[in-house]
Amino acid sequence: MRLNSSNQYRKWRDFDITLLDRYAAIVTSKLAGLDATMQQTIDRLQKLLEQSGQQGDLTLWPTKYVTDVPIIAAQARAYLAVLQKMDRVYTLTGTANLLGVIDSTQRAQAELQAKRAVRAFRSILQTEVTRLYREAERIMGQQRQLGKADPAIAEVVQQQQQDIAEFEQGRQREAQEDASSELASTAGSDACAVLAA
Repeated sequence: MRLNSSNQYRKWRDFDITLLDRYAAIVTSKLAGLDATMQQTIDRLQKLLEQSGQQGDLTLWPTKYVTDVPIIAAQARAYLAVLQKMDRVYTLTGTANLLGVIDSTQRAQAELQAKRAVRAFRSILQTEVTRLYREAERIMGQQRQLGKADPAIAEVVQQQQQDIAEFEQGRQREAQEDASSELASTAGSDACAVLAA
């Protein structure tokens, strides 16, 4: 899912600006929390490796990251930084598993927790984006009632309706994936306790 650009709405007459402020505050706060969660997991894994006399040799895995254009939106940059940390979590779990520091169940559980954290953020983001989309629909409805519908706004609102449908399809698909990736929850939770320590 793309991070929504709220700047377009600030130019729309009668758009509820408090929704935009709420969106910015929630996304910033949740991204900071998600970043902290990923960093804690990275720190725990590195500590496990060090306590076992191993080093987190990140050269075992490719880590190339290329952008074609500069990313100037702060929230988009923060989200990409979180995804890079998630990749680091996966690298460290793979390294720790290959070196015998954690077993495959612990690795899978740690990776599943990281994935769920990102999905939880995305779910919150989608909820907030949907609020903005509903407000855009309200503006469009007002314009239609007055017989002054802006074609550019109408196009944006139409695209947003497709996005909302895709959000729901994504949620359903992820729920199915999570159900199939559930490791024996009691064994997985016990096995993962070493990572939480």
